[in-house]
Order: sequence, then structure tokens, then C-alpha cells
Amino acid sequence: HFEPPLVFAIGFIVTFVAGGLTGVMLASPTLDFNLSDTYFVVAHLHYVMGGTVVFAFFAAIYFWWPKVTGRMLGRRLAHVQFALLFIGFHMTFFVMHILGRDGMARRVADYSPTDQFETLNMISSIGMAIMTLSMIPFVVNVVRGLRGSRDAGADPWHANSLEWATSSPPPEHNFTWLPPIRSERPVFDLRWSGHDDVAAPGVAAALARRRDESGTAADEPSTPGPLDDDRDTAAHGKEKVVERSITVETTLWAGVAVYFAVIGAIYIAVKGDPAGISLLLLATGLGGLVAGWLWDFRRRHPEPRPQDRLDADAGDETGVVGIYPTASVRPLALAAGMSAIALGVALGSWMTISGLAIVASQVALLVRDADR
Repeated sequence: HFEPPLVFAIGFIVTFVAGGLTGVMLASPTLDFNLSDTYFVVAHLHYVMGGTVVFAFFAAIYFWWPKVTGRMLGRRLAHVQFALLFIGFHMTFFVMHILGRDGMARRVADYSPTDQFETLNMISSIGMAIMTLSMIPFVVNVVRGLRGSRDAGADPWHANSLEWATSSPPPEHNFTWLPPIRSERPVFDLRWSGHDDVAAPGVAAALARRRDESGTAADEPSTPGPLDDDRDTAAHGKEKVVERSITVETTLWAGVAVYFAVIGAIYIAVKGDPAGISLLLLATGLGGLVAGWLWDFRRRHPEPRPQDRLDADAGDETGVVGIYPTASVRPLALAAGMSAIALGVALGSWMTISGLAIVASQVALLVRDADR
């Protein structure tokens, strides 16, 4: 089936191979002497580092969109976008090989009409216009996909890897119960393990049904395994999972805060650089966010939740971890603010101030949500 991810992946391979072949040509000293600093090099560069990235990017977008949103993007619009993008890209950059062979130098904005470059440059410009038009069906596809396309299900591609064994979109904690992992393609193994119920796209739901019917988890080991020590009692499992989840997240962000604090102190102590103050402020903000999140988590969840049990099932994939809803721009805004503060070290105080303003606004919203 030529689904959109496969089509764009094929476009990536074709473009990359074509760019690689021109690279082999440029490896010849004789050709390189004549083609260096011409549009042939421009074409080669865009084939290898431009088109390959674009086609791979859209292949990933169409592949992961169902898992991220739970909705499918339109197949027909995706094929229209691919056709326009593929034709436009190769029309734009393939003719540049001919321009370079004919002697058109790169980094030159104009040229003499007597050079006879007009026709090929016009073809290249038309190709760029077609590439631009290819973004229209993509935008339409995304808008339609967000507003109400068909449900994707847990595994619309019948894929092999583990992420397709949970719901689409996945819960905040990703998995509450893992299927058996015996190879690099666990979902494939489940689908072809001889159980008809696992052959359906909804692997997680099928595994849950198997557990309900048998009274045990589908991957319950017949002999003692690595999970047995964690499943002695339900209460013990609850406490262990909750403590572990909090410890991992707080340790991670506290470590980042300590890192920025140490680097900031070094900047101030060694060079007296004002950038160190920015880093210390960033570390303080991170530490405050970690403390606020931990306090709010304890306040909201004084007892372990059902989905925090080690013996929880795929059917328990409910609830919200922390205060963030399922769809929230809050983490992205926090990341953007912290990145702006870090970039302010190199770009200037205006960037640092902007980042501090973004982080401060998110902290204020966090406090507001915590009081609800």
C-alpha cells in the first residue's frame, strides 16, 4: 500500500541517491576543477541536504500524526502534496546541474542575456513556485485533520515497534502495562503469535481482552522473571511506581537546574560575565518549577492512582499526570522561554528578558492552576 509515509520515504531515497551520484562526479578532480563554484555544486548541495530532509520530514509527519493526535491525515491530499513537491523540487534543482555545466557561477544574482541562462532559470523559478504550492494541500490536510478526520486507532499502519501497542494519542505516562518484548519488533510478534485477537490493529485493547478472559496478564511469565519481584502485592506496586515516577522527573529537572547554576557561577567568578546572572536566574526558575510541580503532585495525589500500579492494565490508561491537560502548549512555552534565556548568553539581554517573561507567565499560570 502506497500510504503517504511510504511515498515520501521513496521520494527521500530517490532524491538522496541522485544527490549522491552527483557527489561521486564531484569526487573526480577533473570534473571538480571545472564544476567548482558553479550551480552544479548548488544543485548537489540541495539534493543531498535540502530535498532529503524535506521528504524525510513529511514522511515522519504523516507517519507519526495518527499517534500524536489520534486522527488520520487525508491520503489523497497527501499524494497531491507529494506530487507537487516532488515535481517542483526536481524541476527547481535538476536544471541547476545543466546551468553549472554551462558555466553559471554560484553566488551571482544577475547574469548577461548573452549567457543564455534565462530559459533554465525560468524553469527553476517555476519549479520553486510549484514547491510553494505543494504546501497548500498540506495545510488543508492538517486543518481538516485537527477539525475532525477519522479516528486513527492504536495502530493504523500495522507497525512493528512498541509505541503502536498503546492508544493514539498515548496517555501521559505512555504505558501502564507493557506487552511481552522478545525482539526488536514486539508488536509484530504479538500480531503473528497465533492469537486472532492480537491480529487486530488495536493491540492494546486486544491484550486487555486477553487479560480479562484469562484473569492474568498476556505476558505473565510462567517462570520467575524480572517483573516478579515488583508484583508481590498491589499496594507495594503502587508505592513503588509513584515514588519512581516522581523521583525520575524531579531528579532530571533538578539536575538541569544545578547544571545551569554551576555554569552561571563559573561565568561570574572567572570572567565577571553578566551572562552568569542569566544562567543563575534560569536555574532558580527551574528549581522553582520542580518544587512547584512536586508540591502540586503530592497535593493532588496523596494516594497512588490506579494507573500507577505495576500490575495495571491497558484499560486503566486514564487520568492526567500533574496539572497539564492532554493537549497543552504549556510545556512548549516553558521550553521556548528557557531556550530564550540560554540563547540570551550569546544574543544579548533582550533575548534573556524575553525568555524570563515567558517563563514568568508560565509560572503564574502554574500557580493559578494549582489553586483550582
